Amino acid sequence: MKLASLFSAGAVLQRDHFIPVWGECSPNAVVRAELAGREAFAPASASGRFMLRLPPLQAGGPYDLRVTDLTTRQSITVPDVLIGEVWLASGQSNMAYGLFRADETAITGKPSQYEDFVAGLEGPSTLRMLTVPTCYSGAPEDGVRAEWQTATPENVRKFSAVALWFAHELRARLKVPVGVITSAVGGSCIESWMSRTAFLNDPVLRRGLSEYDAFLSDPNLWHDPETATHGAPDSITLLSPVLGQPCPPLFFVPFVLFVVNSVKRWALSVWGSQTRYPEPCGQPPFAAGP
Repeated sequence: MKLASLFSAGAVLQRDHFIPVWGECSPNAVVRAELAGREAFAPASASGRFMLRLPPLQAGGPYDLRVTDLTTRQSITVPDVLIGEVWLASGQSNMAYGLFRADETAITGKPSQYEDFVAGLEGPSTLRMLTVPTCYSGAPEDGVRAEWQTATPENVRKFSAVALWFAHELRARLKVPVGVITSAVGGSCIESWMSRTAFLNDPVLRRGLSEYDAFLSDPNLWHDPETATHGAPDSITLLSPVLGQPCPPLFFVPFVLFVVNSVKRWALSVWGSQTRYPEPCGQPPFAAGP
């Protein structure tokens, strides 16, 4: 039996809304979930996948989330679960920018943002973050290898600075636990965050996706991936001389479909190394949710 990676120790779940819980169990089993004195049931599919929805709960905790396969009697208990506000922080390098990097002491003479945040930190156990790592796969993934972390002085160093300050302010105003899921990729454009279904529903993007699929079906690409550009869509082939190297293979990233963006990122990386523009920081919180 397995739960989605979002349901790990220290998870924060959204208050005042039905709470979806999903994972895998034995085929066609009935699954029960228990949380804060409430419970919910749902049947699993023939492949063993399930999703159930617990009733809405007010902010509070910590609680234990217990999920049981009533056929095999296997169960999983997730400890230290809080109910509060859950927000998604997504975007480019501004959002991925870690708190430990926001240090302008040499220029301003003021404490770094890390020192400033830690100095005013109270109740770190009710401020938590899950950071989605950048990883690559040949197909869409069902989960991510990430865990919830509390806002201790040790952990916040690598938290997104923008997301962390946003969560800190939100918690101060609402007086409830706050959890942020950070999923950000530097240099990514809007097409990178669109699903394959969204591409297929757009006539322009659908044409580019067809060219991309045809390109990947060329066996020469896989026999000699270092030099293979034969059969590549025009938009890819034309950029190859500009980049000074063959076009790299394109891959799926969990929740991020690199189609148009893969070429753009290569071009932007060359341009960025030439212009030497400073890494931006201290931007307003571009967060979406709950």
